Amino acid sequence: MPESKEPSYFCTDLDSGSAADGRIFTRDLDAYLDLFRGARQGQRVGEASPFYLYSSAAAARIREFRPDARIIIMLRDPADMVRYLHARRYFVGSEDIERFEDALAAEEARKRGERLPPDVWNVKGLSYRDVGRYAEQVERYLALFPGEQVKIIIFEEFRRDPEGTYRDVLRFLGVQPQEEVPLLQVNPSLGVRSRRLHRLLLTPALRKGFRRLAPQALRRPVRGLITRINARPERPDFDPLLRRRLQAEFRADVERLGRHIGRDLTAIWS
Repeated sequence: MPESKEPSYFCTDLDSGSAADGRIFTRDLDAYLDLFRGARQGQRVGEASPFYLYSSAAAARIREFRPDARIIIMLRDPADMVRYLHARRYFVGSEDIERFEDALAAEEARKRGERLPPDVWNVKGLSYRDVGRYAEQVERYLALFPGEQVKIIIFEEFRRDPEGTYRDVLRFLGVQPQEEVPLLQVNPSLGVRSRRLHRLLLTPALRKGFRRLAPQALRRPVRGLITRINARPERPDFDPLLRRRLQAEFRADVERLGRHIGRDLTAIWS
C-alpha cells in the first residue's frame, strides 16, 4: 500500500481540473504507478480511495486497467457515513459550513455552483445525500467484475469482529494470514480545539501563501503538526431526529442494495 493512502487516480469525473483538485487527485499515470515502486516481486499491491465508490467513472476505468482487480467495499449506515463525511471535510478545510443540518440544506445551491467553500476540492463530494445512496454505486462494480472479485464488508459487523473481518479480507486477497492481528484504532474522528484558529488556518490567502513559499518536503510535516496542535478525538454531534429522518430518506436505496447483495440491511441500519 502506498504512503499516499488516497491517490484517487481513477475517479476522473470528480476532478474539476482546478488547482485545488490537483492536490487531491493523482492525474498522471506514471505518477500513480510510481506510488507502488517499493513493492517487491510477488507482493499484492493496492490502495484505498473511498470516492472510487461514488464516482461514476472509476469502476469502468479500474476494470480497463486491471480486469483481475480485487475490489473491497466497506459500507456503513449511510446516515452515519454522511455525518462523519461532513465532519471530516470540515476538519480538513473542504467544507466551511460547520453545522451538518446547514450543509444538507445547502446541497441544491451547491449543485448550482453557489455557497461553495473557498479553495474547495471535490465539489461533487459536498452532495452528501448522493454520496450516501450506495445501491447504484455498488451495482456498477457488481456489473463489471465477477462476484468472486468483489468483497463487501458491513462496517458495523467489522466493528464487532475486526480480527475476523481482517482475516477474511486476507483470504479474499490470497494473502497469507498473520498469526497476530494488530488491533489498533487509526484515523479517529477529529474535532478542533479552537474554532478561531481553525478558521484562520483555512483562510485561502494564508493557505496559498504557504504552498507558494514552503518547500514540498516541508508541507506535509507542517500540516501534520498543525493538525496535532489543534485536533482532538471527537465524535460529531448527531441529532437523533435528523438521523432518523435521513435513515428514512435512505431506506428505499438501502432495501435496493440489500436485494442485490442478499442482506437485510434495514435490520442492521435501523
